[in-house]
Amino acid sequence: MRATLPSRPSLPTRTEERGCCARLNPRPLATRRIADIPRLAPAPTAADPNTWTSALPRNGPRRDDGWARKGSLMVKFGVVDEAVIAGTPQEIADAMADEALGRSSWWMPTMKMRTRDGRRPEELGAIADHWVSSKGRADRPGAVHFATRVTASAPGRVENEHIDGCFRGLAVWTSEPVDEGHTRIRMDWQTRTHGILFGLIARFMDVGSMHSSVMRTGFSAMEAHIAAVRESSQSRPQSS
Repeated sequence: MRATLPSRPSLPTRTEERGCCARLNPRPLATRRIADIPRLAPAPTAADPNTWTSALPRNGPRRDDGWARKGSLMVKFGVVDEAVIAGTPQEIADAMADEALGRSSWWMPTMKMRTRDGRRPEELGAIADHWVSSKGRADRPGAVHFATRVTASAPGRVENEHIDGCFRGLAVWTSEPVDEGHTRIRMDWQTRTHGILFGLIARFMDVGSMHSSVMRTGFSAMEAHIAAVRESSQSRPQSS
């Protein structure tokens, strides 16, 4: 006589609620398709320009506290420095050109600036190298270096994109006449660190305060340079 095996118990099923009615889903839980299981959105890849706090949809929370792409570090800065100095907008532009073309060094020892192709620093497309040091001389080995390119230029406004060195971002120079002999000059610095090492070092330094210190020193030195140029031009004998 053949033995009869016990029948296999059926797997439990689940009930789905829809409104005030319930219906029995005949598909057992053990055989649910993977597509039916709710999942979080995939985490962003290294190529994703944004980094999220978790694997959430793209409208989820975003981290902007200084951590950037996976595998790198960055610190963001938003610093605005301005001053009213004795000088016209043209005199300010000429003073910046003197410094960038090596005809003066009024911003030393905290800043050294040179354009690469001999153009004035406000000309569209001009690239300038900058060396900065809040302690010691800017031309010493190990000073912070970055390069900028002029991406927009108009009377009273010059936009510089950081393209090389320790920073990436935008620096905007504006100048606005206050009266016949005074101008309000403003530097809006919206940047972030570039490179793992400098990004890590910047977390232990007050880079924003150092930047403002260099700018304030530059504003005062620029005003003194403009005054010296005026005095020199007035003392020259005029040709008949």
